Amino acid sequence: MTKNIQRHLVFHRMIKYQVYYVLILTLINSLVYGPVFAQSPSGLYLYQNSGDISGAGSQPGAMGNTPGASLSPARSLSYQVHILGEVKKPGLYQVTPSMRVTDLLEKAGGINPNGSMRFVEYRRQGETKGRVLDLFAYQTEGKLVHNPYLQDNVVVFVPLRKKVVEIEGPVRRPGTYEIKSEHSLYALSQLAGGFTVGASEKEAIKVIRHQGREEKQIFEIPRQTEMMTQFALEDGDFIVIPHKFLTKHEFDYNLKTLPNDNIYYPSNENQIYVIGAVRRPGPIGFNQYHSLRHYLTMAGGLTPMSKKKKIKVMRSDGRTFLAKNGEFSGEINPGDTIIVPEKRLPPEYYINLLTTIASLGLSAVAIINK
Repeated sequence: MTKNIQRHLVFHRMIKYQVYYVLILTLINSLVYGPVFAQSPSGLYLYQNSGDISGAGSQPGAMGNTPGASLSPARSLSYQVHILGEVKKPGLYQVTPSMRVTDLLEKAGGINPNGSMRFVEYRRQGETKGRVLDLFAYQTEGKLVHNPYLQDNVVVFVPLRKKVVEIEGPVRRPGTYEIKSEHSLYALSQLAGGFTVGASEKEAIKVIRHQGREEKQIFEIPRQTEMMTQFALEDGDFIVIPHKFLTKHEFDYNLKTLPNDNIYYPSNENQIYVIGAVRRPGPIGFNQYHSLRHYLTMAGGLTPMSKKKKIKVMRSDGRTFLAKNGEFSGEINPGDTIIVPEKRLPPEYYINLLTTIASLGLSAVAIINK
């Protein structure tokens, strides 16, 4: 009898330790990897959701009617999570334990263009500052540590982008990049996947910078690892990698937009109107780099009947300025109208023209009658 009691005690202790073991492992996995479903040797299943416990093939009440215990199937489990910041549809969402941060972002409509992918905060319940996730590293390098499972009441916060640069030309992944630890030109080139076969080895890399000044600066960096490593990038830098086919050509490197920037024309119009004695009169899109001559050329050029010395620029408020022979010292602004007057022909011109036409007609009739 004593031996049977001892065996029962030993058995119950083993079951108790097994349950403790599963609880500890589940807690550790939950903290590191997110929600986990574990099965103990006794056939008990543990769900990380408000203490929900159910047994394989068990009936209601098999757990002794433990308060908080539930026998709902795993598919009915769901969490409430918050996603805030620079996403299209921030708010509170219901998710399942198998969903990751990227799944939540998809439900929220994705990250806004000015939102950060590299400094996403993942805050557990009660935390004021969470861990930082680099979703770019997850997408490009497959690092799952930056895309964890969601847990109940977590907050995912997407901040604004910080330091942003753009690289264009013969690289494998051209485009705009948010800089995290890649502070040098060489590190950025590696982030962009490296150079393609079309990248020129002799021509210097161009870095266009506008920070702190109205005028642009163009830095020429030789394509050497040491020189590229020494060159530090700044927010808003635009990098152009030269192509082998374009080394004999010259460019002005006038950028219409800058990385991590927004340009807005505070005007009712964003077009320039060219009217009068031009070959293609009409509206032309405004460009901050274009002069009056540019717009005249885009309108097809002047006709032979144009009065070059009488060209005018009329502002949207009605003020007019003379632009003799297409020379204009001011700036062409959105909404401006460029007026090219047309020469007036004297009446004698039309009389002579009609006489010539009539003479040609009579000559043609005489030839036909012969």
